Amino acid sequence: MKRLIVILLCFVPLVLFARQRNDSSYVHSFAVQVGVDVGGGVPVPFSYVPPVFRPLPKVLPSIGVKYAFVLHPNWKLGGELTYKHIEMNAEALVENMKVTLPWRDENGDYLIQYFTGQAKIMMINDILELPVYVSYSFPSQRHKILLGGYAVWVISGKFVNKPLLGFIGNEPDDVDVVITSGDQIPPEQTDFSRYLAKWDAGLLFGYECQVYKRINMGVRITCGFKDIFDFKVLEFKMLQMRGTVVISYDLWRF
Repeated sequence: MKRLIVILLCFVPLVLFARQRNDSSYVHSFAVQVGVDVGGGVPVPFSYVPPVFRPLPKVLPSIGVKYAFVLHPNWKLGGELTYKHIEMNAEALVENMKVTLPWRDENGDYLIQYFTGQAKIMMINDILELPVYVSYSFPSQRHKILLGGYAVWVISGKFVNKPLLGFIGNEPDDVDVVITSGDQIPPEQTDFSRYLAKWDAGLLFGYECQVYKRINMGVRITCGFKDIFDFKVLEFKMLQMRGTVVISYDLWRF
């Protein structure tokens, strides 16, 4: 709630003091926008999603700026710069989930463990997102579709995979340690934050509608193609997939 209040306090004065220009013909436009974002890391291939998987995403506000350049009456080139705080928790029942940690044992091999049971996952990211896309406006000029890509700088990140109940073994189905409490496992074996990558990139799809003169509302769907980890901690990839609802106001058109 505090984040939303701060964003609104930044957004409203800009709209109130926006320059009034002739909207009939322009090539460049510069806008401010706010939105709400939901999503996080998703196992890929989807066959690795556990049969019992309960995601608990948080809907959180974002704030940014947007620029558009008119290529043709129906085509525009657009770009945005947006700050987002993303959180998603999940609860799952997993079977023989393989985890590899870059610790060397007496044989010089990485530490590999298999967990079966109930686990809680927590993902938190502060990111700066830079989408670039082409938009096509339908004849009414009110509705448009967007297609492009995005790059992300991960300012800070946290990923914790905490076993709550079950067992851990050095081989599939082995029972070396029985877990009856989430506090049994040392934090360095459940907190994978240090292995998170500092950047991401992927595809963007979107839709936008002009609701009133300079005001636009839209949705963005982003799908990453880079694993969120720099080191292959899990046997599958975790890719960022998010959805965003935005509202923007064109401050300047020229």
